[in-house]
Amino acid sequence: METIIENFNQRYAEVEKYYKVLLTLDDERVSIIRNGDVRKRKIKLDSDALKVMKSTCFLLLYNLIESSIRESFTYLYEKINSEENSIENYTDEFKKLWLNQHFKNIDPVSSNQATYRTVINSIVEKILNSEDFNMDSELLPISGNIDAQKIRELYKKHNIKLNIHHRAFGGGELRTVKDKRNALAHGNITFSECGREYTVDDLVNIKKRTVIYLRSSLRYMKIFTESRKYAV
Repeated sequence: METIIENFNQRYAEVEKYYKVLLTLDDERVSIIRNGDVRKRKIKLDSDALKVMKSTCFLLLYNLIESSIRESFTYLYEKINSEENSIENYTDEFKKLWLNQHFKNIDPVSSNQATYRTVINSIVEKILNSEDFNMDSELLPISGNIDAQKIRELYKKHNIKLNIHHRAFGGGELRTVKDKRNALAHGNITFSECGREYTVDDLVNIKKRTVIYLRSSLRYMKIFTESRKYAV
């Protein structure tokens, strides 16, 4: 888990560097000077360029959110898989998750009784043979839709305690980050339109609350995995 936290800190440091540049360019007292000519010339920053830079913050923050949550759950699953224990050694929550993963790829419209019978027979055989209990992190529903509500749902399904620091304001900013990131990624809004909605101070507050929420989430995941609270 230390590696996951270290990866988070490295990504966060990258975000901070970007914000530092953005804060500098947003300062009216700052001028950009082009060197190399006979005379130094001031370059005026296009206002639309600054809007694009502001909207890019949502892409950086969403990447921080999704990568942190995905890596932490992947670590949890890999830790479980490495133990090479059978299903009876794990809590009811993880047994249910394991069963659900076996039915994950079944299409309820096109599948028939034979399809379900095949899956059930496979499950029963694994249990009777005491095969190793394995979780597949690739089946986690976290691609492109992670916000505070989704994180709380994931933690609840895994029976992981989650107490978020009050300075995260309940994680509401994660919903903003997700919605703006998706709107930009799908072309529903231009970068200029998105950047126009926020001041740099707004974006700084969004970043702070997002990072506080993620640090709390990682902390409780660390406690859960190191204490092996998934096992009985």
